[in-house]
Amino acid sequence: MLKTNDVVAGYVPEVDILNGCDVQLMPNEIVGIIGPNGAGKSTLLKAIFGLVEVRRGSVLFQGEDITGLAPHRLVRRGLGYVPQISNTFLPLTVHENLRMGSWVNKQIKPASREAVFELFPKLKERWDQRVWQMSGGERQMVAMSRALIADPEVLLLDEPSAGLSPGNQAAVFENIQRVRQAGVSIIIVEQNVRACLAICDRAYVLDQGRKAFEGPSQALLDDATVQKLFLGSLIGN
Repeated sequence: MLKTNDVVAGYVPEVDILNGCDVQLMPNEIVGIIGPNGAGKSTLLKAIFGLVEVRRGSVLFQGEDITGLAPHRLVRRGLGYVPQISNTFLPLTVHENLRMGSWVNKQIKPASREAVFELFPKLKERWDQRVWQMSGGERQMVAMSRALIADPEVLLLDEPSAGLSPGNQAAVFENIQRVRQAGVSIIIVEQNVRACLAICDRAYVLDQGRKAFEGPSQALLDDATVQKLFLGSLIGN
């Protein structure tokens, strides 16, 4: 579905955050991107989604080179992205947030709306509620729904559990599994390593902008070298 080849990228000239990063996502997979702070995890998602300049290497989506395409063009091609912060329009209602996400189709398609309601029934009850009045976990439902309303084939999630209570974190990870069951392939960047690996098929450990380890999630969770060198206290989450 998605593949990065030797991607080098950064935010300012001559300072690279990614230093030759290779990852791939297969159909109907959840792939986790984990590692220490500053490893380049969020930068990888932004490079895929055209928010950070790719200086070398390539990004392929279903075999087609999409390197450097603008985010709105990527949405039209079937990619969705949920950033870690500022991922909803707080003064707007749930309905209005989803309308913002449905600009590709000019309007919310009834089938897409019903698919969102099936995934997140609570949003049907909160349809006309302003998002600032909702809990953190509910806001994440809105953020994911706004990306899903455009019918993506791949969803990029950046730290979806950040800042949430343990109960809301658990709900977010359950929601991610439901999204995959609906046929969407997912790449998730997450600091809650144990919870992330529990729902992922495979994972990559990044270090200094490069792939340090990859493998089935449980194998990485059980790997003493991975824990000692790269995950440290994160594995205790």
